[in-house]
Amino acid sequence: MAKVELPLPNRYHFKTEIPIRKTDLWGELHVSFATVLDLVLEAHLQFFQYLGFSVLDIYGRSIIFSNATVTYESELLFGDLVEARVTIENLREKSFELFFHLTKDHGNISVSRVRISVLFFDYEARRVVPIPQEFLQLIQAKDLDIQNTSEEMRKFGDVYKKFPLWISTLKILKNVYSIANDLPDKEQEFIANGLRKYAVKAVNASAKARKSPFRKEKLKSLDIVKACLNEIRYFLSLAEELNYGKYTDLNVLFTRAEELWKVYYKKVKEAPQNLNRSKRT
Repeated sequence: MAKVELPLPNRYHFKTEIPIRKTDLWGELHVSFATVLDLVLEAHLQFFQYLGFSVLDIYGRSIIFSNATVTYESELLFGDLVEARVTIENLREKSFELFFHLTKDHGNISVSRVRISVLFFDYEARRVVPIPQEFLQLIQAKDLDIQNTSEEMRKFGDVYKKFPLWISTLKILKNVYSIANDLPDKEQEFIANGLRKYAVKAVNASAKARKSPFRKEKLKSLDIVKACLNEIRYFLSLAEELNYGKYTDLNVLFTRAEELWKVYYKKVKEAPQNLNRSKRT
């Protein structure tokens, strides 16, 4: 069978991050092809929510998938953070295509490319219908270039360095690295690397929560911070169970970080939905 080629598009309309859970794994090994499609499904739901729609109500119409082409390029493991980029291509009278590029390691490793043909559908009439003109105008007129989003985020510079949650997670990182470095060689691959990995992710996500001008991105980043703090606690508990040390002195740092997280999460959650990009929360 000839290899399927899916060239990458020149631009994307949307991106989101999706963490890999243990329940996403096949046989506790890696993500299966079915889960890759689940990731694509989640990304497409978030994309249309970002545009202000439910997939069941886009100007009174719904969408359905007619076919999909998928290429698999790298495996996904527990703890990986998938970046899913989405774009709309090939708009026609009654259909269009969604292209998804899934990557990990901050976009450095390509995981999968997916192209899906999408039809507009009227469930009452039980038939395919033309794309609503309002939707065509929205896609053609709306500047959704992801590069612009990245440029806007860069305008905020290093404001996160005075952000209390970032400072708190950085303190945890420094302590965690010291603990990880003191673990025996046989634990460096699993426990030590796990500690380092989630400590770094917590710090990076805290910075992103502060820098992003978008409310939705702030909340996603804060969710990642919380998940990472839980994972760090888990690996520390493993180290304690194996009698490598007692780390109760870190409880003060974790408690402080969690208190700051709650305060900031509530502040962002209660902010207006249309958070002004020119203001920083």
